[in-house]
Amino acid sequence: MTRSGDKTADADISLTATLKTVISSTRDQRVAEDFLFLELWERTPTPGPAAALRIQQIRRANPELAAAIRHEVGNPAHDGSARRA
Repeated sequence: MTRSGDKTADADISLTATLKTVISSTRDQRVAEDFLFLELWERTPTPGPAAALRIQQIRRANPELAAAIRHEVGNPAHDGSARRA
């Protein structure tokens, strides 16, 4: 994640078209980091209570985005709830 405010570089990190679109219109770097973390989690969940809590909060605040990323990643095993550590 870049700290220079270069949203284009952030969009290049994302692997889903959904997230690239969302990040390109996001002005808040912390929000972009949360969305990238969500995408990474959907690909490879990280164990631990802190990561699970963060994912729950991001999903609760952005249910449509979470569902779209989950669908695009193609991981139907995720039911929308964070894994327990």
